[in-house]
Amino acid sequence: MASRFQQRGSQLDCIICSPAVRAKTTAKLMAEELGFDADEVASNPELYFAGASMFLKAARLVDDHFESAMLVGHNPAITEFANLMTGAEIDNIPTCGLVQMSLPIESWSEIEERGARLEEFDYPKKEV
Repeated sequence: MASRFQQRGSQLDCIICSPAVRAKTTAKLMAEELGFDADEVASNPELYFAGASMFLKAARLVDDHFESAMLVGHNPAITEFANLMTGAEIDNIPTCGLVQMSLPIESWSEIEERGARLEEFDYPKKEV
């Protein structure tokens, strides 16, 4: 998934993940594959039992010197968050699935529900 992310020319400035073992493992593997320092992956304990609104809160707290961020979590919250932000109707983001969205904002604190544009929905078994 990291190579497909890179092939699209995507950039990454920070990674924030749930402290769940699988989420942390996924985040660190993605970080390493993308040449991002895995030790700089931030773990947010509030994302462990989070709903979509907590992911939105975490996104709003991203430092404004970052232009891009990756949130790594687990279902059903991460799928609900993607749908909340984009208005998409994704049934399920599979393990290692990637939803890429763009936001017309100057500051992360400006993020609003349905304020994002879905750019890509990719997952390991998707035909490329």
